[in-house]
Amino acid sequence: MRKHRNRTVFVGASFLFLILFTVTPFQSVFAHLTGTFGSFMQSFDSEESVLALQEELKRTAAELETMSEEAEEKRQKYREQSEEFEPILKFYRTAAADAYLELMMQGEEMIDVLAFQQWYRQKLDQDLAKLEQLHKEYVPLRNAVRTKQDYEALLGLIQSSMQKRQRLQQELKGASEEEIEKAISRLWTENIGYLLELKADKDLIEADPTAFIRQRSSASPYRLEQDLINEKSKMRYYFRYDHIYAYFARNDAEVILVGMIQRKDGDLVALEFEAGFVNGFQIPEELLGILKGFEIPYRSISNQASSDFFVESTTGAVIIQPLENMKE
Repeated sequence: MRKHRNRTVFVGASFLFLILFTVTPFQSVFAHLTGTFGSFMQSFDSEESVLALQEELKRTAAELETMSEEAEEKRQKYREQSEEFEPILKFYRTAAADAYLELMMQGEEMIDVLAFQQWYRQKLDQDLAKLEQLHKEYVPLRNAVRTKQDYEALLGLIQSSMQKRQRLQQELKGASEEEIEKAISRLWTENIGYLLELKADKDLIEADPTAFIRQRSSASPYRLEQDLINEKSKMRYYFRYDHIYAYFARNDAEVILVGMIQRKDGDLVALEFEAGFVNGFQIPEELLGILKGFEIPYRSISNQASSDFFVESTTGAVIIQPLENMKE
């Protein structure tokens, strides 16, 4: 009897997905998607889109190679300078202090002692400034490389979806629209189902939002970090300035969800999905409505007196800024 009930639930779920999927044009449904990714997603079937995506991948790979080489040079230079600075710093900590005490004990004129003290402090400041400058040159470039790597990875996922869509269309060449819809529905039902991994992420983030947030100082904004979420998730998230992309793959099925961060009901920072694809085919709105992103109450991450805040999506993080901390 128990097995019969489970089977009934599965059949019911299968039926649900079968009646939800349709084969419809992307241009009208996702016309609001912007940027490079939006243009590709609106026209998975376009040969021009395929060629444009290939060119974008080539260009990105070339840029990434150049940036990576430059970043590695900066990193190596910083490392070498740091290693060279270690004995100098040790001198300042030991020999310079010993020399200072020796001068004091020998009864040298106070002006000489102060002059020596000022000299080694200036020298220390100069050397530290050089090292800090190298670090300032390296870190932005390193971050730019990571951003470009994410961009390249996301382009690759879109290309994979294009290829899977084309492969399925080729396999079903001559099939009716209804047969294609059923094939897509089976693909989702047999491989993705209710996408419980997304719910697991929602529950995990909402249970302890601070585990995924960094704040550089008490006056700095809260940063909901893409990398911190990806460390714990079975999905893969890509935070960008215009949209957030969530990717999941199982067997031969690949899902890309496209969402935006919204301020919801006054107090919530919410990820809401507005488009989705499985192997390049549109996820209908009825099914998309079942797939829920996380919702974080602002009061669960902030101890600020004010409950008002500003939120925006940026590359790699969602910025949540208390209004009282925002500078004019």
